[in-house]
Amino acid sequence: MIERKTLLFVCWCFLFYSYVMFSLSLTDEYSVFVVPEDTIQVFSVSNATDTTVLIDRTGSEVKRRMYDANKLLQREEEWRIADDTKDMIFVSLTVYSYIPHSSVLDTCIIYSYETKQVETQLFTAAGLLERVVTAHYEGDVVTETTTDSITTFTYDEQSRIIDKKEELYVGSKHTKRQVYNYTDKSHKPDYVYYEDGKVRIKTVYSAENDYVQTSYFDEGYSVVVTYVDGTKVSETYLLNGRKIKT
Repeated sequence: MIERKTLLFVCWCFLFYSYVMFSLSLTDEYSVFVVPEDTIQVFSVSNATDTTVLIDRTGSEVKRRMYDANKLLQREEEWRIADDTKDMIFVSLTVYSYIPHSSVLDTCIIYSYETKQVETQLFTAAGLLERVVTAHYEGDVVTETTTDSITTFTYDEQSRIIDKKEELYVGSKHTKRQVYNYTDKSHKPDYVYYEDGKVRIKTVYSAENDYVQTSYFDEGYSVVVTYVDGTKVSETYLLNGRKIKT
């Protein structure tokens, strides 16, 4: 005899397949196929709206992606099937928009319904991430949000990041900043990390994998660590710039 769990699983698969087929019955054409790793995918095209929809399921996770006539991703939904297989939980929604008459991403908004968070990503004309705003909301519907953090990115002429600044508003306001400086001594940039305007970490390269990293603490304490070919060779403890331990 077939075990009860096996029978329930088979029934659920049939119900899921029926649900997908019903959802796609309003489109002009569709096809169903199975790909490796137990992923079921459903692909549909609507000639009426010039949209393309791709639905795939892996385990309890279901994703639906919608593309416009230019095959640009417009919307991505993530659902999770509950343990009792009776309900589908709307986990997140991502909405994309593009610079007019181009395929360059302009904004991306991510709604995370379980954590009640909203993340807004803004991009430069070159498609580089320029600004990220995270916020949260109360209740079950996104109406008004409270900003949690704002992160801004600055790039050089070669599209390399040179400055990343975070403003955090949870609790008391404070800032974090990372500054990068590119030299001909290493492919990796020199690096300075700030907290509320104070230098906390500084990394300076003298060769490709040779560098000195200094960590700064309160009350004048600091630690200088030297690396040669990526391996730590020395560590020195300082107080107000004077050596106290090696």
